[in-house]
Amino acid sequence: HELYDYLAEEVVGDLSEELQRFLMETSILQVVDPVLAEVATDLGAAAIARLTSTAERLTLLSRVSSGPRTNQRYHPLVREFLEARLKTMDGAGSVAARHRRVAAVAVALDWRTAAYHYREAGDTAAMLEVVGDAIPTIMGNGQYALAEAFIGGVDASLRPARFDLIMSRVD
Repeated sequence: HELYDYLAEEVVGDLSEELQRFLMETSILQVVDPVLAEVATDLGAAAIARLTSTAERLTLLSRVSSGPRTNQRYHPLVREFLEARLKTMDGAGSVAARHRRVAAVAVALDWRTAAYHYREAGDTAAMLEVVGDAIPTIMGNGQYALAEAFIGGVDASLRPARFDLIMSRVD
């Protein structure tokens, strides 16, 4: 609780309203990349680049070591704080809609990112569809445990039979 108060008052509270909004809206992203940041914030590429650079300069974002130079992430505690603040300010429904928008774009980029955002939006059917469509990739790359992390929590009676292959590999 004290950490949240510190972040609210000392770190985020003194930032411009535009930067605070950017940070909260991109906090739903596991990795802040320019394409998904545009979707999450409804801002253009120039604004994303400027705000990302400012957040990095303030050490609120750091570069991801294994990935493109433009991909960055928040410290988990900062991300958790910002996302909780977004839910408080905008409501859970608005945050879920934001996750759905990101997931719809992420489907073409990375099945894991899309599945994560559909799960966070509470859209189990869409999450299962994404994982199901990715079965050839999952099987080819040996990503069974990762896929199981998404589908394992879903009641077996709701999972299509094609997921039995993934579950058998995990077992």
